[in-house]
Amino acid sequence: MASGEARARRIAAGTQPRSALSYARLLPLVVAGALLAAAVAVTGWSAQLRNALPTKALSAAPWDAVARARFAERALMPEAGRAPEPQAVASAEAAARTALRREPLNFVAWRTLGYAASTRNQERRATALMHIAERFSRRDQLTQLWLIEEAVRRHDARAAIGH
Repeated sequence: MASGEARARRIAAGTQPRSALSYARLLPLVVAGALLAAAVAVTGWSAQLRNALPTKALSAAPWDAVARARFAERALMPEAGRAPEPQAVASAEAAARTALRREPLNFVAWRTLGYAASTRNQERRATALMHIAERFSRRDQLTQLWLIEEAVRRHDARAAIGH
């Protein structure tokens, strides 16, 4: 009976030694916490790199739709004075569509699709896509500039000034 009372006092005082089973119950919680911390770290690192270095951001977080849209946008930007290669346009369109499947409100992906349509001389489609991009971000300067140039090509001064 004395050993029972001593055990009861240790439990009440919180000094009861833990069994291996009690530590085993904590293991899934510790593993889940570590995985969550790793996911937060990778997502944060990707967010820091997505605009400047989208390929590195995608290597860390292939699910990052913003990095994928920025990657697509960069694929369409050739050296100054040169038109983008047809395979670069196809690659950019595929990457932009992938980004839109993940994040449908991504204005960079919509703008990239508009640029791609424009390089293929599909002006009506390009204009429609650029207007979609504008709906999601009125402050995007590249979209606004493209829409201004398109209005000037149509000799529509009112639309050009409106952008």
